[in-house]
Amino acid sequence: MRQRIDNKDLINKADELDGLAMVYETAVIDFSPDNYLQEFYDLYRIRNRNHKLIPSPDGFEEEMATCCGANRSGPILEKTVELFGVPKRVMIFEDEKRIVDQLEMGGRGFGPFFFIFYVMFCEYEEITLCFISGSNN
Repeated sequence: MRQRIDNKDLINKADELDGLAMVYETAVIDFSPDNYLQEFYDLYRIRNRNHKLIPSPDGFEEEMATCCGANRSGPILEKTVELFGVPKRVMIFEDEKRIVDQLEMGGRGFGPFFFIFYVMFCEYEEITLCFISGSNN
């Protein structure tokens, strides 16, 4: 079950970031920091839950460019840092294709896109932000 974060300020910041990011075809979903992967699976009703998360070998800025596109990541990166700071850790799926395929074919939770390109998680003390890039075209 998804646990909402109690801090309304963090929720409002996540909503503000999502509003900007959606202009660049990237969604931002906020999760509690302790159990975010389970919440992600529950939200998207992912059946196969044996995906492995690994720390990004490239770091925050490079991962954001991979997720959002190098030519579109700047405003999202800047707004993320402005609202939340630099994350303490960025996590990605070891095999992104498997989770992307599941999201496109079987994910039944709310979703902003028909086609998913990339998923990454930014961990902070009080919140974890999930960035999902994609397209409806």
